[in-house]
Formats: sequence, structure tokens, C-alpha cells
Amino acid sequence: MIQYLFSGNVTMILFSLISSLIVVWFILPLMGWAEAKVADKLGDPTPRNGGFLSLNPMRHIDPFGALFIIFFGFGWGKGVAANPYYFKNRKSGTILSALAGPLVLLLSSLVLCFVQQGLTYAVFQTGGSQFLVSVITILKMIINLNVAIAVFNILPIPPLSGSRILFALLPPRYMEFYYRY
Repeated sequence: MIQYLFSGNVTMILFSLISSLIVVWFILPLMGWAEAKVADKLGDPTPRNGGFLSLNPMRHIDPFGALFIIFFGFGWGKGVAANPYYFKNRKSGTILSALAGPLVLLLSSLVLCFVQQGLTYAVFQTGGSQFLVSVITILKMIINLNVAIAVFNILPIPPLSGSRILFALLPPRYMEFYYRY
């Protein structure tokens, strides 16, 4: 949104705000739920006990992460607590539960791409309305946000999902270093 604030384009500021709020209220809870569901299915009761097996946005929204999404186009939700010691295979369980969130973001982007393409086709076939063009623009912004958040979340920086993946792939002799720093 910051890029649009400086341009003074009120329409794009509004579209950016709408797309950011849709991502924060609907997509982030889906991402957190997916991570919790995978961990739960793999035997970890921690996400269930923490209330993360819910699509309630209040369970998954991190206030600072949401502000980052709104203003900077990337951010995060509340980290889903998972305990790898409950997984039968700690390494694969950790990787699968950590990848679930970014994969949901990418899959929802793919679905939204098909919707956006269908609407674009309808606009070109019928001449379309300004409303449909606005919806297409918002969908493009949502898709871009989803991809940005997915890429951001696979960075190997704690507490992001990428750090859990890196931790699972580290040889045991480096784990002490990882925990320390």
C-alpha cells in the first residue's frame, strides 16, 4: 500500500487495502489452519490444544504481521505451535507441517488465477463493467500478496516456516548452533 500512498491514487489505495484485509481475514487463517491440521493428522495434539484447528481469524492473526501485510505487501500470521517429538518421523513431520501453510497460499493463488482469468475472459467477451475490472485488479493483488507471503514464510528465519524446514534438514551436529543463534 505504501507505493500507492505516495502516488496519491485513491482507487489503488482502496484496492490495496481491500486485498490486504481479505488476505489477513481469510487467507492467513487458512494457512494457519492447514499447518495445524497437518501437525494434528501426524499425531501432534499441540495445535489442537492451542486452538489453531480453527478458521477463526483471531486465532491466526498476528497484529504486527497483519500491519506488515497491509503496508508492505508481505507479513505473517501467528505461528502454529507444533512439537516434533509427537511425530512418528520427526524430520518429515516437521517439514510437512511447515510446508502446509506456504503450499495453501500457493494453491489458493492458483485457484484465484483461474477465477481471475475467467473474469478477464468475461470482460473481454462482454465489454465488461468497471466493477468486474475492479474485482480483477483486487484478485491480482491478492494473488501477489499470497505469493509474497509464501516466499517470505519459507525464509529460514525463526519463527517462519522455513526455519522449521531448515532445522529438520540440519545434521545433528549443527542443531546446537542453530538453537543458540
